[in-house]
Amino acid sequence: MDPSTVGLLETGTDQDLMRILKEFNEKYEQQFTPVGLEPDCYDRMWDVIMTRLSDPSSSSTHQICLSAIRILSRDKASLPRVVSKDRLSVIVHMAGLVSEEEALQRLNQQINYDVVIEAQKSLSNLVFNSTFIQRMCCVNSCIPGLMCRLKTFRDPDLPHIVKYFDMRLLFLLTALCADIRLFQDEQSELINEVLKVLYNLVLHIDKNSPDEEEDSHCLRLISILRSLLLASSRCTEKTDALHR
Repeated sequence: MDPSTVGLLETGTDQDLMRILKEFNEKYEQQFTPVGLEPDCYDRMWDVIMTRLSDPSSSSTHQICLSAIRILSRDKASLPRVVSKDRLSVIVHMAGLVSEEEALQRLNQQINYDVVIEAQKSLSNLVFNSTFIQRMCCVNSCIPGLMCRLKTFRDPDLPHIVKYFDMRLLFLLTALCADIRLFQDEQSELINEVLKVLYNLVLHIDKNSPDEEEDSHCLRLISILRSLLLASSRCTEKTDALHR
């Protein structure tokens, strides 16, 4: 993306932004290495995107902006320069990872799960690619938000894919952040519920003829299961309950 196109992102309408980001996302969707933007263009893209994500009146652009972040997050070296505590908080909140009090306030609000899922994907990429983002997610609303939503996993209206990406993010955080491997007793009880969910997720799989996508999901679920089984609690009895 050249400077003039970034300039149009900065000065254009929401429609201009959506058109430009759609082309950007389609071009780099299957490229899993940094897209090679000049630092100035990269930083300005983040500025524009985060401005839109922070603006409720630009909600129509949020999903495509988060898709662009997922691609931009592949540039590991640049993330410390562009991802602040406040910016990460915006993405975490868009993933629906909020405190229990805020979750209760949102009960009667309509949830755009397409935006939630794209935010989950972006957040997973950011956590995977950056140690300092991992550390921030240990102290912001990410972990409490995951624990809060785990309590709703039996809700039939909660999309399966949201549960899947919550499990993926929980796996990444527990695998990469030693600070959160020691769970509180209440969280240990929730992990027991997660293990039941994982069982239900794989129960329907046809073991005689699994397809390639199901194989991929199973491998990820095995990693999540291993991480949860290695978790420990401050209470020995709770830890034993996890491993039974």
